[in-house]
Amino acid sequence: MKILWKIFKTAAIVVAALIVIFVILAPSLTSSRLIGNRQAIFQCRNYLLEASRAKTNSPNFDFSNLPSDDKHYYGITLASYFDFLAKTNFVWGNSTNREIVIVSQKQFDNVHKPGFWNSFWPNPAYAVGYSDGTAGMISPEEFTNLNLNGFVSLSSLATNSEFKISKP
Repeated sequence: MKILWKIFKTAAIVVAALIVIFVILAPSLTSSRLIGNRQAIFQCRNYLLEASRAKTNSPNFDFSNLPSDDKHYYGITLASYFDFLAKTNFVWGNSTNREIVIVSQKQFDNVHKPGFWNSFWPNPAYAVGYSDGTAGMISPEEFTNLNLNGFVSLSSLATNSEFKISKP
């Protein structure tokens, strides 16, 4: 009987170890590729980085005042941002007076609310970038209430005939 009990305990330990490996560790080892909302937040941060590189001595970012070489470079870097709307004229701010300057038009549902039981329920959200250089997510209600005056589609900006860029 003791041998049967030892076999049962060993099998239980092996099963528990396999569950830990496949449920917890395997997803983190499969791919480092960003997907869904993480990719959108990355793109928002990258847009803000590109806009900050084009910054002059002014606290404003104004696409129309950029030299033609900078516009061309900026247009090329925006070629993969076809699902985003952005402001081409805004004032860089800090955390107290920031404003949304880029927003995804696509809603992501792989955003989870904090808490163990919420991990299994999708929580739709949109990726945004702020004038202080940070990025995050907003709810569908916040997106609906967002004033999109002054925003342009980055696909239309990137495919501008001046840059000779076409959609992939």
